[in-house]
Amino acid sequence: MEKNIFRTDRLLPLVIAGIGLLFFARHGRALLILLAVPIYYVSSHAPFSTEYRYILAVHCFLFVLGAVTLYCAGASIGQAVSHLRKASRRRDL
Repeated sequence: MEKNIFRTDRLLPLVIAGIGLLFFARHGRALLILLAVPIYYVSSHAPFSTEYRYILAVHCFLFVLGAVTLYCAGASIGQAVSHLRKASRRRDL
């Protein structure tokens, strides 16, 4: 199951969307904190070493960015459902 979920072709769009959502929501400090470790590891460790153990910490921060996208999608769906319920209650009155 995990092999199908945690694939680059599925996770990369979520991470990119999470970066965009945090940027457009003006949460620059959170975005900076979440991108600090991946940028550090890519700029300093990746050119010198290809061992997986040296870049393992990067994935934790990228998963959080993917989770931002899923959270925003869920919150948007929840707000839409709530809005539709309120609109249907007004029609019934």
